[in-house]
Amino acid sequence: MDIQRYQDQKATKYEKVRMKQKKWWEENKALIKMLSNENIEHILDVPTGTGRFLPLYEDKKYTIIGVDASKDMLEQAKNKNTSAFLIEGNAFNLPFDNNTFDLSVCIRFLNWFDINDVNKLIKELKRVSNTIILGIRLHKHMIKNEKKGLYRHDNQEFHKILKKLNLKIKDEYKVDNKGYSIFKLTKGAI
Repeated sequence: MDIQRYQDQKATKYEKVRMKQKKWWEENKALIKMLSNENIEHILDVPTGTGRFLPLYEDKKYTIIGVDASKDMLEQAKNKNTSAFLIEGNAFNLPFDNNTFDLSVCIRFLNWFDINDVNKLIKELKRVSNTIILGIRLHKHMIKNEKKGLYRHDNQEFHKILKKLNLKIKDEYKVDNKGYSIFKLTKGAI
């Protein structure tokens, strides 16, 4: 993933452009649904980007840590005026102890990486949190959009990762009819 694409002007226009997409609002609905009826105190939002979800967490009075590799995206997140702690960092090597968070949220990120990096990232999220909410685009086999650098991941490979990491799908929200879903994962056998 090219971090440069989220610097400068692109960071300031990120939300304005994406808010026009139907999936933007479907992602919000999915997250609100998955946050309900949960005993959550500490949330990790990675990558937090412009902080689009921070107000949703703020309403619930959670302790929120947002991590992103882009300083410019974090500057946009600061404008949300929430009580979130924002940290510049690497999602693959999070600066937190094991089980620091009740929940990690990772949306609009996994499809930038090949399946080996997806495995590493999910493993790291599992290390720091008890529950994971993540968005991923799945297909019957892996497809890479060379122009955009985005992946649609092999559905079976994704489920093998979950099994290997001993993660259970607690909930799934289908964002669109093109294989994009948001999953709530918990530690435990599938």
